[in-house]
Amino acid sequence: MKQIWDYIAYIIILTDIYYLQFSSRKSAGQFAGIWSESTRPVWSSNWTININTEMNYWPAGICNLSECFEPLLCMLEEMSEAGKETAKNYFHCRGWVANHNVDIWRQTEPVAGLAKYAYWPMGGVWLRVHRFLIIISIRGIGIC
Repeated sequence: MKQIWDYIAYIIILTDIYYLQFSSRKSAGQFAGIWSESTRPVWSSNWTININTEMNYWPAGICNLSECFEPLLCMLEEMSEAGKETAKNYFHCRGWVANHNVDIWRQTEPVAGLAKYAYWPMGGVWLRVHRFLIIISIRGIGIC
């Protein structure tokens, strides 16, 4: 039985590596709609940065795919610029903010809908922590 689970884990990792390599060429990896037949894919093909985007990149460091991080880091920098307006207009503060759903135009405002899923202003902080972990992974610095 253990061999079956090892094989399943192996296939999952290979599939994730394949998706990551081919979805992270010029834009941050996003699996919800990149190969969708629909003209309106699930989640509008936006990046859900409350966990899904980060999960897409988890294997990149340990699988020696650090070049796949570059589009994600570029997206993060672009979001930080767009998020300055969101911080100013929504929270009357300096800095920047990004909610859980970001589109290709780097929209950082809350999306329409119920607050339980539309409002999550921790997206920028969450991705910055992920960025820190990427840097540690690339430089080979241990934190444990």
